[in-house]
Amino acid sequence: MKVALKSATPAELAHYREAYLWIFFNGAHYEQRVKGENLRKYTGTSKPWFSEMLITHARLLGVTTWLDLRDLLKEFVFYDLLKLNLASWFGDTIGKEK
Repeated sequence: MKVALKSATPAELAHYREAYLWIFFNGAHYEQRVKGENLRKYTGTSKPWFSEMLITHARLLGVTTWLDLRDLLKEFVFYDLLKLNLASWFGDTIGKEK
């Protein structure tokens, strides 16, 4: 993902901005599920890169509430019935400062 972001043109970044947010959301959700030492075990680092990218990208797009994000995610493959309380999780995540 990092390579894709570095090699994308500004036009590509703008065109796929919602898709990137969807990717960052799913990556951040995964990071939350395998937090701590498990994050290092599965990703090679304990730094939550996807969570940080979700925060940055959501702010760039003006997505500040769960309802905003959920509406955007519904444009992609998104199933939230059996997952943790995503509204609370997103609020906690976006509220964090880098």
